[in-house]
Amino acid sequence: MNIQQAQQQLEYIYQVVTENGAEYFTFNELKEKYTFNETNNYGRIELHNQPRISSLVGPMFNGYMDGKAIIRYETQKVYNILSV
Repeated sequence: MNIQQAQQQLEYIYQVVTENGAEYFTFNELKEKYTFNETNNYGRIELHNQPRISSLVGPMFNGYMDGKAIIRYETQKVYNILSV
């Protein structure tokens, strides 16, 4: 199985973490709320072809929930706090 085939079998949940907590989105909900710049094409299979968002750090893999891959984004402030 190649990367493209493996990725097509995955379902995703998008998590955005801000100073106010975490919110979860479907892809379409994420697309409505944020502007996408480009797509990510490196790292884990789960991260391939995931959108990059100019106002957020990510995409990052954050495990699985209910069999769906969680793709995480953070504000720069949250990223800085968690990276210490």
